[in-house]
Amino acid sequence: MNRKRMVTLIALLLAITAGIIVLINIDRTSGPLQEHDQIPNMTMEQYGQEDVSLNDFTSEVLVLNVWASWCEPCIREMPELMELNDEQDKIEVVTVNMLTKEYRTSDPVEFIEEIGLSLPVLFDTDGAFIQEVEPSRLPMTYILDSSLTIQDIIIGEVTNDLLIERIEEAIPGSTT
Repeated sequence: MNRKRMVTLIALLLAITAGIIVLINIDRTSGPLQEHDQIPNMTMEQYGQEDVSLNDFTSEVLVLNVWASWCEPCIREMPELMELNDEQDKIEVVTVNMLTKEYRTSDPVEFIEEIGLSLPVLFDTDGAFIQEVEPSRLPMTYILDSSLTIQDIIIGEVTNDLLIERIEEAIPGSTT
């Protein structure tokens, strides 16, 4: 009987230890980036240009839009993003294409050329952006300050008016 209690006690201690280890590991998992997190300064291939890092964009506000060519809301919002970029001096819109999520690697290039996309397009060719930032859905738009700190996140399709409103709330005075 004494031996049985000892085995039970050891099993219980092992279970508690395992539970603590699991909780510690859950706490260490970063998960998707949230407001006030900083986007890592990643270098990515830019469509029609040399590789570029996010720090190369020096506007007061950086609107970072994540998209794929098969995503209907992504397609619909591109003219709005181009309009915002053209109309606002202190705001720069940059897009990140989830190349690893495309059906064919040629699909985003065909889309860019078809609509005459004038925004910088960065390609997440190796999935590093997805792994670091963990966008939950597409399209996803991050409003960043000049230090690449996330000030707001918009999940889903955006319009020019919505973006201006959210930018003004996140970074007052940035659209005037």
